[in-house]
Amino acid sequence: MSAELAAAGAVAAAAARARAVGSVEEEVFTQQRASRRQMHKICEQKRRDGLKTALDTLKKTIPGCSILSDQSQQNILLKAYQFVCDLIRKQQSNKVVIEELQHIREKNNIIQSEIEYFKEECKKLSSLSMNTNLVSSSTHHHSQMQLHKSSDRSLVNS
Repeated sequence: MSAELAAAGAVAAAAARARAVGSVEEEVFTQQRASRRQMHKICEQKRRDGLKTALDTLKKTIPGCSILSDQSQQNILLKAYQFVCDLIRKQQSNKVVIEELQHIREKNNIIQSEIEYFKEECKKLSSLSMNTNLVSSSTHHHSQMQLHKSSDRSLVNS
């Protein structure tokens, strides 16, 4: 009987040790789970803080958004979307204006070239006209002298 009691005591002791080990394992598991939960809370808080900071920055950047302090996240994002769409529209409009200005600049360059060409032509014509006037004036003067000589001769002959 004492062998049986010893065996039963050994079994009970082993069972107690198993319960203790199981209890320790369960406690370690519970602590790990609590630690993971705490770590998740910390990470989630960092994420929310980052999102809040980004929304606050966006709110300060978008015109008309910083006036109202109680803007919802949805309203801030909606106004940001509208602002970006407006900027894209303006950029496209400016692109068209820039293209039109480039076309006008090209036309202006062509007209400037034509003006320079006509200035040179005017100089040439002016120079040619002056030479023609000198020749014409000289011819006219010569004709006048011939007329005087002729009239002098006719007076003398009469």
